[in-house]
Amino acid sequence: MSMLAIVGIMLIAAAPPSTAAVRGATAEKKVGRRAEHGKASHNDTSAPLREIRAARPVPRREHPDSPMPVPGGPLVADPVVQPSAPGAPSASSATNFAGIGVTGSAPSDANGAVGPNDYVDMVNARIQVFAKDGTTLLGPVPTNTLWSGFGGECETNDDGDGTVRYDALADRWVVSQFALGPSGKGPFAQCVAVSTTSDPTGSYYRYAFAFANFPDYPKLGIWPDAYYQTMNTFGTTGSFLGAETCAYDRNMMLNGQLAGLQCINATTTYGAILPGDLDGTTPPPAGAPDMQIGLGTDNTHLASFAFHVDWTPGNASATLTESDVPVAAYSTACAGGVCVPQLGTSQQLDSLADRVMYRYAYRNFGDHESWVVTYSVDVGGPSAPRWTELRRTPPATTGSPVVYQQSTYAPDSNWRWMGSTAMDAAGDIALGYSESSPTMKPAIAYSGHQRTDALGVMEPETVLVHGAGAQTGGLNRWGDYSSMSVDPSDGCTFWYTNQFLPADGSFNWQTQVGSFSFPACAPRSDPDFSVAATPPAATLAAPGSTSTTVSIGRTAGPAQAVALSASGLPAGASATFSSASVTPGATQPATSTMTVTVPAATVPGTYPVTISATGTSTSHTATFTLTVPGPTITNGGFESGLTGWTTAIGSASVTSSAPHTGTAAALLGAATATNGDSSIRQAFTPTQPSTLSFWYQVTCPDSVTYDWATATLYDNTAATQTTVLPKTCTNSHSWVNVTTPVPASMVGHALTLTLTSHDDGYPGDPTFTTYDDVTLVPTTAPDFSLSSSPASQSAVAGTSASYTLTTAAVGGFNGQVALSVSGLPTGVTSTFTPTSIAGSGTSTMALTVAATTVPGTYALTVTGTSGTLSHTAPATLVVTPPPPGFVVTATPTTQSAPRGTTITYVVTVTPVGGFTGTVSLRMTSSSSGPTGAFAPVSLKSGNSAFKVNTRRTLGTFTLTITGTSGALKSSTTVTLTVTT
Repeated sequence: MSMLAIVGIMLIAAAPPSTAAVRGATAEKKVGRRAEHGKASHNDTSAPLREIRAARPVPRREHPDSPMPVPGGPLVADPVVQPSAPGAPSASSATNFAGIGVTGSAPSDANGAVGPNDYVDMVNARIQVFAKDGTTLLGPVPTNTLWSGFGGECETNDDGDGTVRYDALADRWVVSQFALGPSGKGPFAQCVAVSTTSDPTGSYYRYAFAFANFPDYPKLGIWPDAYYQTMNTFGTTGSFLGAETCAYDRNMMLNGQLAGLQCINATTTYGAILPGDLDGTTPPPAGAPDMQIGLGTDNTHLASFAFHVDWTPGNASATLTESDVPVAAYSTACAGGVCVPQLGTSQQLDSLADRVMYRYAYRNFGDHESWVVTYSVDVGGPSAPRWTELRRTPPATTGSPVVYQQSTYAPDSNWRWMGSTAMDAAGDIALGYSESSPTMKPAIAYSGHQRTDALGVMEPETVLVHGAGAQTGGLNRWGDYSSMSVDPSDGCTFWYTNQFLPADGSFNWQTQVGSFSFPACAPRSDPDFSVAATPPAATLAAPGSTSTTVSIGRTAGPAQAVALSASGLPAGASATFSSASVTPGATQPATSTMTVTVPAATVPGTYPVTISATGTSTSHTATFTLTVPGPTITNGGFESGLTGWTTAIGSASVTSSAPHTGTAAALLGAATATNGDSSIRQAFTPTQPSTLSFWYQVTCPDSVTYDWATATLYDNTAATQTTVLPKTCTNSHSWVNVTTPVPASMVGHALTLTLTSHDDGYPGDPTFTTYDDVTLVPTTAPDFSLSSSPASQSAVAGTSASYTLTTAAVGGFNGQVALSVSGLPTGVTSTFTPTSIAGSGTSTMALTVAATTVPGTYALTVTGTSGTLSHTAPATLVVTPPPPGFVVTATPTTQSAPRGTTITYVVTVTPVGGFTGTVSLRMTSSSSGPTGAFAPVSLKSGNSAFKVNTRRTLGTFTLTITGTSGALKSSTTVTLTVTT
């Protein structure tokens, strides 16, 4: 963070908030450069946190600012300011209790996360676990207590800048803080821990990720393919080296395995970007990158980043693309620096307006994806939080989101800053912040926007804590960040934490934790649960057995018995459960061990085994990926030297100079002349038809008459030989791939592969050959797989939901896969776009839910059929009751009558969602046309006769019939043709 001089503040006039969406993000462009990558420098598993002795606290200190880029552009009047908030707040408060108090350091770095049963509070160098009623379950203890016995900087140092998140997809907790070395100048590390269970006081898988430079201001985000963490990197002299974004291999960390790290530095153009952070249990579309956000290069844009990561072994990679998202123009509060006033002192506070504020919260609603974020802007002197909702709507599943609504909350002349925002499962938005002015001491407050409110409008605020103290002693650092999160047990309750001062002073801050919810969001009372497999994958040689632990956790409502089964196993294989039915407890998941056994004749391949968990009211699935290896070449990448190979003759060694992949390749011959053949060989026995493949690079400055590379495959059983690589002499210095079939006629035969390089010994033109990546891949019959994402969608009756169906071709399959779905409840219809998929591809399954569909959870089966091949994928549709309202319909929809007659339409008012109000009816015409009357003109439900007189006009008219009840409206149209 930065100690920036205030370069000037311009008074600006308030303007009414705009409700128009800002559209048109620019095209994505690749940015950044690869930074840290590889593996964690150390990992292990801790004892239960509740059993670890607390570490010693660190001495008092102030965490200094570090300079950040500030968006350019002229000072402007805010065009979307909300200058007032009349009425009363609709949010209802639940809990309000003291969080962690002063730790001897400043600022507080107030942060927290809520899970199904616990709230984990975290500040600079302390962590505490609460029950949801505020009862302390653990701590507060120094955060590095979590790394006790781990060794290195993570155990020794307790440097703070911590964040904690609850991973709702896995029912785990993720904790992070940095370690800066004894003098703050290295060695640097990010210390990350993932709980082994849903209990935040239990044991953790612990990791240290080494960094070459100071990784300041780290912010953590949950995404299905990785734990993403953004940071600002600085050199040891304090020079800003750019915003950096990193991905940690989530799958490996959930299983306590050595995890990979991939980072990209976004250059010094950007500072303090935030990762997209998933709320809820509906994941983003399959394969979607983590969308991240930062202030743009000018004051009319935000910078949107897409972080693509690939964890494929031997091919791990990452890319970062950026696009500019237009927003309403703004002026950065305090020019990004210190200017927030307090009552009773001239000491001002840091605005941190040079960055977007944690979190960039994400939700997938099926018919759209939403992200919310806030940052501090100038509104004519005071600072105020600009809050923004960005959306992306199907069929788009990639690309930057665009602004759906935005506003600057400034209902009076007080200063508001240090914001954090999130969205509940109903689409309501909460905004928490610090508040101060020359006439008040810093307080904690929050406001909210219900989904039924006008776009861009926040309701009146609620003060969580009236601060009793102003910060003095020359200390301007305040907060650093605060934290708004959403309770996963109901999807409705917001939990917010921030700092205040109980008395005038410095280094004496206190944090507070409060929860609240909005009336339009109904907490879930229906029973529901999560299912996960640990580990989620295994490689099993046939014959043999392997196992995984299936965990069932309660996520909503009362506990229920859950029956377990498995499908998708290879032919002849079996799966058994130690408990075929389990019931999760109130605070702890239930577990069952699934054991998979495969016979000797199992066909090699990768099998996605579907674990079906069926409760009394809902069902979910998890995938366990089983890999049955086929015949393999030992050490085909030569990473273990020449292990597995026999040197037949001549000169054979391993080189690390420019291998095809990895770190090594086999070198036959030498850069100095050798005489005759140099060769290596390996014997193997294929168990099924396969393809043999390898790469070679020959350096041959002579001709094939004298020097060459060659390879042969000898069938010892049939005494026949196949020339895989004919004699070849080139000097292109490029890698060339060679493949040859190993047909069914060779299955069970003893084969020998020989790789050779021949040199005639002439000193002037030495020939040598490098070989690498020798593989034997089983030949797979043409087939396809089918999957649905997300696994579960919710839709309010009367709306719609969509799923992405994906087929993946296997063994060269290129047929047409026809799609269908079964299990739809009454009133739900489906459409597929496209209706079939050729080979590999995707289709969108849109489900239209009638207003009359009975709410409930429905297990659907999506089927893909191509000739005799057929596969299914499960999907769940959760239909929820609509909000109170009504639907107006009319019959018939089209009528024709001669002029001078009276005709009748039957108008029907159907209440939905428990609506009990009175509906008033009226009609408008597309032009000056017929008139009519309703009998009755007002009703609660049922039918009204709408009689139309055709005396005056000829022609065809569109009549719009509208029902109104307070702010609620519903319309329908009918057509009337008046003839002579």
